[in-house]
Amino acid sequence: MPRLRKKETIGHVINNNYRIIKKCESLLHNSNRMIMLERFIDDPNPCVRIWVAYDLLPLIPQKSMAVLEEISNGDYGIHCLDAKMTLKQWKKGTLVFPYISKS
Repeated sequence: MPRLRKKETIGHVINNNYRIIKKCESLLHNSNRMIMLERFIDDPNPCVRIWVAYDLLPLIPQKSMAVLEEISNGDYGIHCLDAKMTLKQWKKGTLVFPYISKS
């Protein structure tokens, strides 16, 4: 766990890391390199697998859906709901990818 600076909570660290990850996603998308995330789709951390599966749904939908299904049916606490809702939105066509412009 990283050392926290004064007046910094774990929430600050998580939110900052989330912003960094989203910037990286945007850079990868804009340079047509999102597929580079595929190496993380089998990561032991379910949170990492969900993020990667979400990002790769437009590129490798079958594999991404399989990962999300596995997590949604597993014993992963809140991550199960996250995976279920991602799949539900994907199937309905309402899933939003912030790094893809709606032009």
